[in-house]
Amino acid sequence: MPVWSEKAFQQRVALRAQQLGQPLKVLLAQQGVGHDTVQRNVGSRSIKTLERIAAALKWDLAEVIGYPGLINRELSWLAASAAERILTRLPEDARTLDLRTQAHADIYDLLIARRREGRWPTDTAARAEILAAYEEMMVQAWYGRDAIGPKTPAA
Repeated sequence: MPVWSEKAFQQRVALRAQQLGQPLKVLLAQQGVGHDTVQRNVGSRSIKTLERIAAALKWDLAEVIGYPGLINRELSWLAASAAERILTRLPEDARTLDLRTQAHADIYDLLIARRREGRWPTDTAARAEILAAYEEMMVQAWYGRDAIGPKTPAA
C-alpha cells in the first residue's frame, strides 16, 4: 500500500486544475473550499473536504487520494444497468455473460472518460440521455447497422 505524500497530492491537484484549464482556487471556490486548503497539512483535511476537492476537480475520492485505478461504483452501476437494458433488446441467444460484461466495460469506459473530461452532467435527465444514446449505439452496432460494420453474436 502506498504511503501518503503531501507533495504528490499537491502536484496531482495542481496538474488536474491545469488539465481542466482553470486556476485551482477558482475550482475550489466553486465547491466552497478555501484556496489555501491544498497547502494545509493533511491532518487538517476531513474526508468531507477531500470530497469537495474531488468534486472541484471532477474526480472521485479515490483519485484525490491517489488511487485512480479504483472503480467508480456509481458509474459502474449505471453501466451495468445499461448493459442489462442492451441485452433485453438483443435476440435471446445473444444474451450471454460475455456480451453483458463487454457492454458493461465499454459503457463504463465511456462514462469515466466523460467524467474525467468534465463532460459528465450533474442533471439526471441529461445523464439518462447520454446512457440511452450509448445503449442505442451498442445495439445498432450489434445488429451491424452502423459504420463500424456487421457484428456477429457472441458464441
